[in-house]
Amino acid sequence: MKFELNFLKKYTSPRTQNSRTPFINILGSIILILIISYFLHIPEKKWIENQGLEVGDIVKDDIIIKKDTTIEDEQSTEEKRREAVDKVIPVYEHFFESRFKEPPLKKMDDWFEFIREAHIKYLADKKEITSIGNELQSRFNLEIPAEEIETILNSTAVSRIDIPRLKSLLADIQKRHILASKEGARTGKENTIMMVSKNEPAQIIKFTNLYDLQEIKDRLGKFLQKQTIPNTLINALTAVLMNFLEVDISYSPNLTLAEENKAAAGINPVLIKFKAGKVILRKGDEVTLEDQKIIDLLAHMEETQKKKLPDFILVLA
Repeated sequence: MKFELNFLKKYTSPRTQNSRTPFINILGSIILILIISYFLHIPEKKWIENQGLEVGDIVKDDIIIKKDTTIEDEQSTEEKRREAVDKVIPVYEHFFESRFKEPPLKKMDDWFEFIREAHIKYLADKKEITSIGNELQSRFNLEIPAEEIETILNSTAVSRIDIPRLKSLLADIQKRHILASKEGARTGKENTIMMVSKNEPAQIIKFTNLYDLQEIKDRLGKFLQKQTIPNTLINALTAVLMNFLEVDISYSPNLTLAEENKAAAGINPVLIKFKAGKVILRKGDEVTLEDQKIIDLLAHMEETQKKKLPDFILVLA
């Protein structure tokens, strides 16, 4: 009869068992890292044999694609995106809110009526220019130099102006929109711009259809000359009439940039596909600039693919 003598079994301290566990875990982690690193760094089949060629060199051996691959032609992609951006029509913003509390042409009518009445009073009792100037400021928010006011009041030419034709001219100018200045302004293909506003859909219009402030001054000057207005009075009246028009459109760099970014984002990368066995250059060929570009693209892609060791493995190491 056999008796199991448990008290004779070797005693193993729990502390000794626990001390082995961390060591085993660390050892296992190191072995795992080494295995993964080994498989990640197994030499892969190259796409082409790099012969260190440059433009103008003669190829010593056929350059053949070793395996199927697709690469992005970053230069061509960037060129296409630049072309797309260049085609973007600059964006101009149209403002609907007017600074006038009442229709500007109605205010112009009131101004001419005031001048006619002031002319009569001025000639009758020589009402002071200063008080007339103050009244023009309070009623029409116009600051007119005293000498110009005196020039206007001393002339009967104002009464000869064809007011209906003048109003029609100003209405046409405002309808075609007013830009502060056309000098250095951006335009798109065929001299067009994109006009956007809050209350209307965007529309493409001819830049030449717009007026700027200098063009308006010239147009008003020619109109007043045809009305047989003396030259001494034309400048004063033109300055006054400019106050009944307002700039209502301006170039928007932010909206234009948004359109350019949208156009660039819409261009897909230019991809070049190579099949295994395709001959890029044959022995004896001279390397052209286009050949060098393809070789460089393949070399760059191959160099990128070599960096395969993940960051998390580096951290563990």
